[in-house]
Amino acid sequence: MEPASSGISPAASIEHIGDGIRTTRPPRKRAPRRQTPSETPEATGDEELDPAGNKLRASNVHIPANFMPRLTKARSERRLSNGEWVIAALEATHDQLGSLIRAEPTGGSLFAPRATRAARTYDGPLTPFNIRLREADYTVIDELVVTFRASSRGHLITVAFDAFLPAP
Repeated sequence: MEPASSGISPAASIEHIGDGIRTTRPPRKRAPRRQTPSETPEATGDEELDPAGNKLRASNVHIPANFMPRLTKARSERRLSNGEWVIAALEATHDQLGSLIRAEPTGGSLFAPRATRAARTYDGPLTPFNIRLREADYTVIDELVVTFRASSRGHLITVAFDAFLPAP
């Protein structure tokens, strides 16, 4: 049986097979771009503020897990937030932090002296300790880390907690 003669060659008719079939998806509609809090004028309601109206920022440090019973005991005597415990410990131990951290310089006789950071001296597993502080508080903590050559915020806070919290 011969194909009906329509004036189109068989090769040309093959080229047009599927012309009416859509082979691509329609362009995806994008959701409108969300505004960030700094772009949204009424975004002050979602910020976390302390009682004085200062903006708080959340962070966490890792402290030895065996400090948690000591912190629980201290919390039974004095109700403070985690951030307030950090501030209280650093304030109470500030004068001792240099001797507690004991970052000793290396060199000095044969080699030029160089500052070193103290290594972590507490064994055992660490646990995250969530804190919320003002931005200025983090600046002070970071300055203390540099001043006392602690290895991190967590190291500084661990040393302060160890000296400040009551024994279990």
